Amino acid sequence: MSMKRRNNAVAAIRVSSTKQGTEGDSPEAQKEQIERFALGKDIHIKKFFVFMESASKEQQPMQEAVDYCKDPKNGIDLFIIKSIDRFTRGGSLSYDLLKSQLEKANVGLVDIYGIISGDKVNTL
Repeated sequence: MSMKRRNNAVAAIRVSSTKQGTEGDSPEAQKEQIERFALGKDIHIKKFFVFMESASKEQQPMQEAVDYCKDPKNGIDLFIIKSIDRFTRGGSLSYDLLKSQLEKANVGLVDIYGIISGDKVNTL
């Protein structure tokens, strides 16, 4: 992935239970952290997606946000999440599927902690 300047983003917020949504890592707290991250990087968040359910391997709520990013008329360069565990609970297959869809649309996936990398790693 090239290091060109990227400005337009969507941000996804996910809580895995109603209790977490009100007492733990609330949508409001995640939104504030993502907004602070974006401001520091001169990124414009065009749209927030908020998911308050538990994702399963068969039912992946993040697909809606990925589909939005894939539409060229939306002009999205980045997909921002708070942390990698907020992206999917479907395991590595779901993660790889969603991330590859973003890559094909030339949309970078980033988390506010800098854990997600575009590097290909050989684990053999």
